Amino acid sequence: MKKAGLLVLVFTLVLLVFTMLAPARGAAPWQQPGTRAGEEVAGPDGGRMVWVPAGEFMMGSADGDPDERPVHRVRLSRGFWLGKTEVSVAQWRRYCQRAGVPLTVEIFVPEDHPMSGVSWFDVQKYCRFYGLALPTEAQWEWAARGPEGRRYPWGNRWNPALCCNQDNPGPEGYTCPVGYYRSISLAGIWPFLLDDDGRLN
Repeated sequence: MKKAGLLVLVFTLVLLVFTMLAPARGAAPWQQPGTRAGEEVAGPDGGRMVWVPAGEFMMGSADGDPDERPVHRVRLSRGFWLGKTEVSVAQWRRYCQRAGVPLTVEIFVPEDHPMSGVSWFDVQKYCRFYGLALPTEAQWEWAARGPEGRRYPWGNRWNPALCCNQDNPGPEGYTCPVGYYRSISLAGIWPFLLDDDGRLN
């Protein structure tokens, strides 16, 4: 299911995920399994990461786009850390400085707003630099739906007041600061995701 379909469709660098494999002894907090759903740690890029446990849910939407059908059961056998908010402009600037990467896009929003306008290849370099990866569509949907299987992160009814969208733009008439809304990644951008075989979605 496409999350909050009325969000402004701007390709952007958004939530990052670290799927737990075999944590090394003495590893950083985000390299070890969490102990409870919603547990937070500081990620390698300075953002907050939230633990999403393994679980099973019904993925897709019977009344959505063709690629969202049919609704089917998906089980995620491993938990993972997911970025609590989009990557901010400030985080992206810091990455460029540390990695020696040029800033290739013009920025028209404040430093605490989501970084947008970067390419998928730029995002992949960011992920590799910090040892992160983009979430799969299944990971994203599981985190957004929760164990209750909600249609939207806040419930089953669309409410434009609970996220940044065309009918509820941010203070600059575009995006909102990251973390402005409690629901994950709803500051007015559209995320890059990977599907289950690693392709761009």
